[in-house]
Amino acid sequence: DVLNVEHVMIVAAVDVEARVLGLLHRNVDARISVQTLSQLTSRVRLYGADCNVTALMLDAIQRTKTNLTIYPAIYLDQSDPNDAAWTRQVDNITFALDSFGTDHIGGISVGNEYLLNGGSAANLVAYVQRFRTLAASKSWSFPVGTGDAGSMFTATVAAGVDYFMANVHAWFAGTLVQDGPGWTYEYFETNDAAVAEAAPNKPAAYIAETGWPSGANTTQAETYVNENGQVTGAKAGVAELQTFLDRSEEHT
Repeated sequence: DVLNVEHVMIVAAVDVEARVLGLLHRNVDARISVQTLSQLTSRVRLYGADCNVTALMLDAIQRTKTNLTIYPAIYLDQSDPNDAAWTRQVDNITFALDSFGTDHIGGISVGNEYLLNGGSAANLVAYVQRFRTLAASKSWSFPVGTGDAGSMFTATVAAGVDYFMANVHAWFAGTLVQDGPGWTYEYFETNDAAVAEAAPNKPAAYIAETGWPSGANTTQAETYVNENGQVTGAKAGVAELQTFLDRSEEHT
């Protein structure tokens, strides 16, 4: 947390020490997860900053010496009175970066599907700028971006962020699984990569969330039905997930 001076500094220092000690007791699972993740990827996206998840990840990376870069995030809630959730998450990220440094930070994502859930582009860009101001005051030099549904990336958003993480799911388009990876790639190129390329600041664009469901809570839900009640060719299952993964390699 941001530390005050003089007599308050002693209390704050104790608080920081207590928080770090708390991380040590809670971080066994995080270390195991980090070691597993490092065998699959070198970059991990987070979705929010509650529960000290940023500090837990950085502490685990430091202790396991794994080659991981993380993208911490601030989940934006439209019903957040007085920006309480924003302030809490920014404080948690500040604590984490002050404690563990920024060597393993790829960027900070402000919002996840904030636009899809009805938030405005103007508000999103304003929150991004607020975090940039904090980052500048702390001499942090990493990029600041956002994550949202691939359909929500616009010229306004592109001009206000350093990167865009697109959530692109062929399942929700009712696509046959064998066509899913190709559909995902084409959708991203058309709706996200092209928008980024056309922006004056040319933000980076990533597919940061994709996949295929391995199952459903009910047999009926295993087959995707669109908003018009039409049954499509999309079917959930472990075999289908493997097909999606295998076919995805053709587009990497």
